[in-house]
Amino acid sequence: MTNVYKTVYQETLNYLAHKAGVEYVADQLKNNVTIVPAEAKTMNDLFRVFLNAGICTKRMQEAIGPIEHLQNALCGFDPKRLSSHYGEKWELLAGTIRDLNEVPKVSESTNQNSHWTYWEMFCKIALSGACFLAHLETVKIFKAFVRGFKYNEMTTAVLPLLLQKEICGLSFPAACGFLNQVGFSDYIAPDSRVKALLFDIEIIESKENYELLKTIIAIGRANNENPNVVNKLFLMITAGKLSEQENKNNLRSDFIDHITPILAKSPQT
Repeated sequence: MTNVYKTVYQETLNYLAHKAGVEYVADQLKNNVTIVPAEAKTMNDLFRVFLNAGICTKRMQEAIGPIEHLQNALCGFDPKRLSSHYGEKWELLAGTIRDLNEVPKVSESTNQNSHWTYWEMFCKIALSGACFLAHLETVKIFKAFVRGFKYNEMTTAVLPLLLQKEICGLSFPAACGFLNQVGFSDYIAPDSRVKALLFDIEIIESKENYELLKTIIAIGRANNENPNVVNKLFLMITAGKLSEQENKNNLRSDFIDHITPILAKSPQT
């Protein structure tokens, strides 16, 4: 599939350059991709990033509020202390947070039960994640653990599935977000629009998150490019327009019509 991955990347880049110009495409990639995450120097730093990544929906963000407000309740973001103190007893952690009056006020339009459903999810993710990170003990060991999955695109893409299995309530996109935000740029949170596009042009065989991540990584490695860049190129196609000034057009369909016959002729090796 290496030739196919090289072809789909180059043709997507050429297509966008033809439509909007080389400078525009380069600016879009520069402005949206070259973001260097802050270095996590301690396990507390890692755990804080993990908690923020775990709150991955708008409603959950509204219910939980800023993580920084929970520093005291979460043992100063020390995963070992938190895990040792609460174990798996998420109810105790939720009660501690409630007693410290650090739970954001519920608006009149918000159902109380729904609000605490998110707190249950958060506390389970927090304690399970704390236990996982506590076992790894240091940032150096954590980084070595992640790098151990870099052998190929398949082993790399398996790691978010492992984190899903080991950490209660953690989603695949949240696992990718966490890993990406602590410096592992292979881990792109899956986008449903990119997934649908690559499925329609038969680059992926299923719409599973693992399949998409594996393929984005493989395309990047085949072209010596960061997966963020690869993902951004496809996002530009799925956006339907290439600038704020132009009207939204049928860019996606036009691109599919353009690339499908090209990929059909590309050697499948």
